[in-house]
Amino acid sequence: MTEYFSSLKSPLIKAHWPWPKMDMQDVATRADNWELYMPNIGYITIDPDNSWKADLGEAANSKRLWLNSLVSAHASLEVATKTDEDSTRTMKAETAGRILKSYLDKHLHESTTFQGAWQDEHAVANRLFVIIAFLHASCGGADPSIYTTLSKYVPILRLLFEADKHAQWLNDDKHYIENNHGTMMDLALAQFAVFLKVIDPVTSDRYLATALRRLEKMLDSTFDDDGCCTENSPTYHFVNYGLFSTIEQFIQHYRLGNTDKWGAKLAKARYVGHLLLRPDGTIPLVGDSEIRPGTFFPKIEDESSIGGIGYYPSAGIFVASINNLHLTFRAGGSKFTHRHVDDLSFTLWVQGKEFIIDSGMYNYDTSDKLRRWFISSRAHSGIYLESAGHILFKNFESPMAMSEFTSERHDSEFFNIKAVHKLSKIEVNRELEYQCNTLTITDHFQSHQTEQWRVQFVLHPDVVISQVDQLANSLILRNGSTQIGLREINGRGKLEIEHTRYSPTFMKEIENRTICFHGEDTSVRLAFEITIGAPHGKT
Repeated sequence: MTEYFSSLKSPLIKAHWPWPKMDMQDVATRADNWELYMPNIGYITIDPDNSWKADLGEAANSKRLWLNSLVSAHASLEVATKTDEDSTRTMKAETAGRILKSYLDKHLHESTTFQGAWQDEHAVANRLFVIIAFLHASCGGADPSIYTTLSKYVPILRLLFEADKHAQWLNDDKHYIENNHGTMMDLALAQFAVFLKVIDPVTSDRYLATALRRLEKMLDSTFDDDGCCTENSPTYHFVNYGLFSTIEQFIQHYRLGNTDKWGAKLAKARYVGHLLLRPDGTIPLVGDSEIRPGTFFPKIEDESSIGGIGYYPSAGIFVASINNLHLTFRAGGSKFTHRHVDDLSFTLWVQGKEFIIDSGMYNYDTSDKLRRWFISSRAHSGIYLESAGHILFKNFESPMAMSEFTSERHDSEFFNIKAVHKLSKIEVNRELEYQCNTLTITDHFQSHQTEQWRVQFVLHPDVVISQVDQLANSLILRNGSTQIGLREINGRGKLEIEHTRYSPTFMKEIENRTICFHGEDTSVRLAFEITIGAPHGKT
């Protein structure tokens, strides 16, 4: 039996590499000493003789995800397959095999490191990707010496057993999550189905049918009719575009089905991606986003066609990229995935500089007090009532129950967009209108009782408040050589400047400031004017 499998040729052209960019050589070198790599976080030393004990500290859930995903084992194997040096090939294959064997032997033990190993669908999918890479390398996908080395640690029959165990778990609809994790589950399942075809065609067909059925549904669920990702985050627009593009190519290469629908949807998603992407290569930190896309995104050939206005109520975002201005405005949507309490908040980028921002995500661990602050209304540039209290998604039937767009008009030089949020029992309305280099923001609500309200403008750390007129409730804001003016027209609020936090990338925290206008009223109509360039006649 072993001889049969050792002569088996992998039907895969290559095994899928699901990880963000990394210094693969450094990851593989440090793995020799059990320093394991976690994307976006760094390295952590585990004790292989003590159930992978490690000091997880902050963002423990994210660290568990990556440790249970076996990133370093995959990187070590990849280095082994690509090197021309026999000694390096053997050493890195030894490291890869040793890590995988240790994990498979011990991951069912009681250990804080292994918590969620079989509950986190992302980790299960990632592990199957890694095991498939080991199978591919052992079945003619790499130098024969790698098979010899790996088989000392994880014989091919064990690899097949473990792969099928993971595939059965992923194939079960009760484990399926309808977001990008589910898409990763199906890509892993489909890849294993292709590998399995020559060994067990019946099981292969069953796995492939499940994956393709769910992927077809997820393509429509992930992108709205206009191609905007429904996961509340520019970062995840690019993540999902990359995932579905990979899957489209996979289906085409192995002739698994018709992809005409995929091509049309992804063409629209490419346009939206270029609209979300600002001219300097950054993206707004809406939802769980980082300042730059973490995945490859194709350049557009005709750069003059970049820009315009996108209105995507099903995805919960309005985007304007005109006149060297980039603005986003949030309301509603169809999913809670990667969502923050950012209803009626906006971001503003002018002439290559960020001014009004979303504070970022910090990390994914909701047990972290800082994470909870970053997703709260206090971290966003919107209008909020104190009576809303602590806002929990579970208290709303859908994102549309939290807020929604009510109207939109635009042409090439103008836009007007209105939305309402219902985070408390009171409806709060916001209108944004842009024309002639002036953005006007109008907020209003009406209540039967006195409400404490606050309007926030979260500033990028590079923004300097160069002039404040407390009596006129106006400020001049500068970022480099670019300046804007901000003033509250009606004089209804008390102006204060608060110290807050900004997180442009995972686990990075920078001090910044928030301009806050606040007051108490039963009803109020507020108007703010942001002028681009020399504000209010001043230079």
